[in-house]
Amino acid sequence: MASVLIVDDDADIRGLLREVLERASHTVIEAGDGREGLRLFHAEQPDLVILDVSMPGFDGWQTLERIRELSAVPVVMLSAQDHELDKVRGLRGGADDYVTKPFGPQELLARVEGLLSQGADGGRLAPVVCRQLPDDRLRTAGRHSRRSPGSDHATRVPASGGIRP
Repeated sequence: MASVLIVDDDADIRGLLREVLERASHTVIEAGDGREGLRLFHAEQPDLVILDVSMPGFDGWQTLERIRELSAVPVVMLSAQDHELDKVRGLRGGADDYVTKPFGPQELLARVEGLLSQGADGGRLAPVVCRQLPDDRLRTAGRHSRRSPGSDHATRVPASGGIRP
């Protein structure tokens, strides 16, 4: 199925996640810290990353920042911190989900598979062909977007959002 990079300094957590993900036919890549995780991210180009927040050295926040500079691959943050501000920091920093420890392995698997099903391209960056429609709407690879006023940036609008070509 999909390849999942697990970046966590706790070998027991990595082992549990490996077992659950492999039973669901996913390929698992493991890294014990952020630096190794980034190296494997570049080399293996996983479809999704599960990233622990608190690791010695290069932590999850720094690793997430570097991943987001390169790719839109889905990232699930794992943390023992369940404070609302930590969750908000992760989500605003580009994480697609934030799961607190301890977690239910089947719930985490459901979250992973939900994120994987949202994008068949695995979040990899690809060239985009755009054409402008009336009212500053853009059509990009079958999806509609709306350009922000006074900017060259587009905001993704779901297909069900009522915008038609």
